[in-house]
Amino acid sequence: MPPPRKADDPMIVRFMRPAAAACGLISLLGSGCSEPVNEYALRQRAIQGLKAGIRYQHNPVVRAQAIEALQSTAPEEGILWFQEALRDEHPGVRFAACMALGAMRHGPSRDLLLPLLDDPAASVQAAAIYALHRLGDTRHTSRLAAILLRHPDPAVRNNAAMVLGRLGDKGAVSLLRRAVRDDEVMLQVVEAMALLGDERAIQHLTLLAHDARGDRQILALQALGACRGAKALGAARFQFQDSTVLETRLAAARTLGLLGYRDGLKLALEQIDFDQPNPQLEGDPPANQIMRIRALAAMALGAIGDESALPKLQARLEAQDDPRVQVAAAKAILDILNAHAPALPRLAAAEGSTTPE
Repeated sequence: MPPPRKADDPMIVRFMRPAAAACGLISLLGSGCSEPVNEYALRQRAIQGLKAGIRYQHNPVVRAQAIEALQSTAPEEGILWFQEALRDEHPGVRFAACMALGAMRHGPSRDLLLPLLDDPAASVQAAAIYALHRLGDTRHTSRLAAILLRHPDPAVRNNAAMVLGRLGDKGAVSLLRRAVRDDEVMLQVVEAMALLGDERAIQHLTLLAHDARGDRQILALQALGACRGAKALGAARFQFQDSTVLETRLAAARTLGLLGYRDGLKLALEQIDFDQPNPQLEGDPPANQIMRIRALAAMALGAIGDESALPKLQARLEAQDDPRVQVAAAKAILDILNAHAPALPRLAAAEGSTTPE
């Protein structure tokens, strides 16, 4: 199967619908296991899968998603890979690497981040500003306002809103509110405001979760999951029980899982092996439908955190069908293992080496 066409949009760290099927990612892991591996071995398998994803040359979406997944599940394992990704040819990957190192407050990376303040891509500049701000260097933070409000590219404006939300400064709400009427960035702006605790934004997301359709509804449910409030519970439970759209039910199952509820476990276990796409959907190839459902199911299983999902997730990690599903499965495995065994031994990030293997 040929490798996928590269994505052009630098805003590729959130779950998307990339437009092609993909060749396998983790051939180095072998062809599957007939016997269950122990949790330590499974953990290392998942980590190595994400590291392979960070170097997956055919698709920057995979590289960016693998960076975000490794940072959120085993960050100390990925430092050298994140640093290497700062030099990636695609701005979306450089963006993800900056955000990962900033989230970690990784001081030794400061000198590697400084040159990216002048990166050709404004999104990367915004991510570098975020990372340096997290390291205590706030001299450049004021530049984010101009990027959010005046940059001509809506993908860049979306990324600036994301950065402002993740900075954690509630004073940014007033700036974000100035951009909320921009329909091209509205959802990301509202999500950022909600992360900063703005009640009106949380209410807006709740309405979108109930009334929006398609990607907007799914993204609103995912954003509510990050907020973890009572309104998120009501919206997620309603959509899980009443929606006729499988993607929406899986997104709701994930949000419920983040809130500590297991309602979606059976559905997600069933759909992790989804193989019944609708060939009549215009502009949505069957391979994309399969990828999307399986990845959403993996995300839901990771949020629910039930160890009974590990065998199916391992099978998806070992499969060669689509690297985006493999990344989602690897992250879900690590989410579950982290929840049940936070003190599990981990490999050193470099094992005596100064470069990624």
